[in-house]
Amino acid sequence: TGNERIQFNAAGTVQVLGADVTMDSDLTVSGGVNVGTATGAATNQVAIGAPPSSLLTIGMTINQAGNDDEILAFQSSDVAHGGTDIADTDTYGTIQKAGGVAGGLKITGLRDADGPNRQALLLAGFLGENADTTKSATGTAIIEMDAAQISGTGDADLVANGNIVAIRAHRDGGFATIWILDEDGDVYIDGTQNTYDKYDDAVMAWDATRVLADRGAEILRYNKKSLVRAGVMSPAGWISQRGTTKLLMGAVGQLWQQDQRADAEREAIRAEILVLQKRLNSIEGRDQ
Repeated sequence: TGNERIQFNAAGTVQVLGADVTMDSDLTVSGGVNVGTATGAATNQVAIGAPPSSLLTIGMTINQAGNDDEILAFQSSDVAHGGTDIADTDTYGTIQKAGGVAGGLKITGLRDADGPNRQALLLAGFLGENADTTKSATGTAIIEMDAAQISGTGDADLVANGNIVAIRAHRDGGFATIWILDEDGDVYIDGTQNTYDKYDDAVMAWDATRVLADRGAEILRYNKKSLVRAGVMSPAGWISQRGTTKLLMGAVGQLWQQDQRADAEREAIRAEILVLQKRLNSIEGRDQ
């Protein structure tokens, strides 16, 4: 319009206060940068859509107002995943609100079929010293996750039995939770399938210990192939938490049933002994 301090022309030239400027290096901004309706950005601050955060000294604040879509999108011409109901096909990562009204942070990774079938989203941490080995409430780790509730203006303890982490899988047409860790340290897994009723679970549990101890040469009812087929372990010898939980619960249940049957048989034998004892006493009485 002729009133701009800095004007970027279609020809690629830059004018400052109406004079052409030749740029042979990176553009340097000595103050803050306000974009759109933003105001108040100080030196080393970038504000988009609103003044910078009150807790920001050096950095960027993006305020998307009432919009609920992506606040950041990362794209590459190398990527073409095709999931355009989720993001543009060349988008390999997005950041946005988890809930349109309440907030939360949703980080999404997208990967196409060109390459190994892994790492649509990768979280990596690298530590320049030996990792902590403390196994207690004060233990730390290379990758940590903190979970807390908000009370007033700060954080607070979780409610008793509150869920900390949940893992969900898309199956049967929607996402369903399959694994939960709660604030007591209890782990819950999807146990909707029954125990191994068609196996002798106690024997299978014992045979699993022999396979893990590399005693495969022993004569076992359930060898490694059987354990893999039952879902107790992987072909590489890794133990399935879900499979072993089902196995152990089944073993305890089967042993209890066997004990109940043995008790019933013992009671029946006692009853027969009492009958025989009465008959014997009766015979002995007549002989006297």
